[in-house]
Amino acid sequence: MKSFITIAFACGGCLLHGAGSLSISDFGGKPDGSDTTLALKKALAACKAQGATKLTFPQGNYNFFPDYADERYCFISNNDEGLKKIAFNLQGFNNLEIDGGNSLFMFHGKMNPVIVRDSEKISLKNFAFDFKRSFHSEATIVGNPEEGLDIKIDPKVFPYRINNNILVFTDGKKSKERKTTTKSKKLIFPYGGSLEFDPVKKEPAYLARDLWVGPAAVVKRMKDGVVRIMDPKLTGKVGNRIIFGPSHREHPGIVIDRSKDTVIENVTVHHAGGMALIAQLSHNVKIHKMQTMAREGSGRLLSATADATHFVNCTGKIEIGHCNFEVQKDDPSNLHGLYARIMKKEGDKTFVIAMIHPQQYGIDFVDPDDELEFVNSKSLVTYGTGKVAQVERINKQYTRVTMQEALPKDFAIGDAIAEIRDYPEIHIHHCRMHGNRARGLLLNCRGKTVIEDNHFHVPGTAILFESDARFWYEQGGVRDCTIRRNVFENGNFGPLQWGTGVIEVRAGIDEEFKSTSRYNKNITIEDNTFILFDRTAIVRTFSVEGLTIRNNKVQYSQEYPRRGLNDKLFDIQFSDQVVIENNDIPELPDFLKEEPKK
Repeated sequence: MKSFITIAFACGGCLLHGAGSLSISDFGGKPDGSDTTLALKKALAACKAQGATKLTFPQGNYNFFPDYADERYCFISNNDEGLKKIAFNLQGFNNLEIDGGNSLFMFHGKMNPVIVRDSEKISLKNFAFDFKRSFHSEATIVGNPEEGLDIKIDPKVFPYRINNNILVFTDGKKSKERKTTTKSKKLIFPYGGSLEFDPVKKEPAYLARDLWVGPAAVVKRMKDGVVRIMDPKLTGKVGNRIIFGPSHREHPGIVIDRSKDTVIENVTVHHAGGMALIAQLSHNVKIHKMQTMAREGSGRLLSATADATHFVNCTGKIEIGHCNFEVQKDDPSNLHGLYARIMKKEGDKTFVIAMIHPQQYGIDFVDPDDELEFVNSKSLVTYGTGKVAQVERINKQYTRVTMQEALPKDFAIGDAIAEIRDYPEIHIHHCRMHGNRARGLLLNCRGKTVIEDNHFHVPGTAILFESDARFWYEQGGVRDCTIRRNVFENGNFGPLQWGTGVIEVRAGIDEEFKSTSRYNKNITIEDNTFILFDRTAIVRTFSVEGLTIRNNKVQYSQEYPRRGLNDKLFDIQFSDQVVIENNDIPELPDFLKEEPKK
């Protein structure tokens, strides 16, 4: 009996739920509006101490506040670095499943819902999460006066105030403030760019482009709750929604960092203050039945404020299947590596590199024994490789690297390096991508890539091959990519900067090198359906070696007014080994033969 009592005391919740499973309710977590943060910390500590393999949540609505959340300074690629308050702080775990029981997790204030770091075999399933106050704000367009744009803001959903004719979005909490100071205890939600959305179609408005209104718009308070933004450049259709995006990407929803074998299943991201999911320097990520969509009854249109998913310098296999990504403020997915710029040569073997884009600072991807490629920044041609001997981190931006052998003879300041690694195998299938800002999939991985049985309806290019060594410093160059049995429905209804072709290559290769560089290779586009409302190129590429376009079907639609493009269906330049065959292309209908109305 003594032995039994000892085991019961040590395992706590294990006594009720089995040695491998704990419940949040055993640690005081309740779906009653109270703060679950402390209970979650205790539960995760118990999981780690006892080796529990599962943490469950009885179905309900759970609240998480930042006051007692874990805190850690984080560098998250393509998002903003900073000191993060973390609810699900999964660092150093091995073999743990978190089953939300189809619950809603509601986060309050400025916090990061989930960060998985240095962990293996983590599974997150069966929950949705949202924020009580979103990081973006929205308003309805009610007028177009000459001096600006008239809008109405629902103060219950997007609290705001006007200070000295400046529009400020807040959390709406009441606080007693001394008259002797202008400092407020209210949380402020700064904004930058804005974008007009069609609330009926739940997508960016036809031809709507990004407009800069921040960091603080000058406004005038009008009658009947109308706010006039005093900027004559702003226009919009009455009844449409203007969305004020947050000024930073500080609070992405799920972060997977330096981890292995992560599974995301049946998870809905109603909102995130950055990307819905970002994985970096991680091995094997499977995403099944994930959604990004605004919560019904929230009064919002936008879901995540950046990409739905994003993968940086990952390895192994990345699978995204049966997902629904809609109305987020950037692409459904971007998969790429990283380039760093060569800044200084310090000998025959030693040089200094820098991360150039601020959202890549602190992402240390170069380690001893890594193999690196040396890349011409203008042509993206690799002219040398070598193995790393030593690495010295100078600070979050600069790193000193010593190679095992002499530097390549073409080594030059301003060129780039990248890691030659176990490039991930990519499989994206049976997904719906609808109504988000910008484009669809950005494919920049050199492992075998298969994109099949998906449905695309996005305002820009649906599939883009894009890398560069001068701005985003994203490594790419596909080597084996198949795009098959997808439906591309009425895309390219946005501004030209989001793309003018359905499938497009826009790698950052200088014009003088396009005829010789072959950055992307072995792309097959087959058995797809392209539905077009304009004379749009279904494939627009350059500098490709090995391109096959076969057995595709083209259909025409009058879903949108013509933009006025007069492109040929296949715009292939500076490419070798190109095969175009057996595509079903009907005669151009009369409405596309006419010049568009201006």
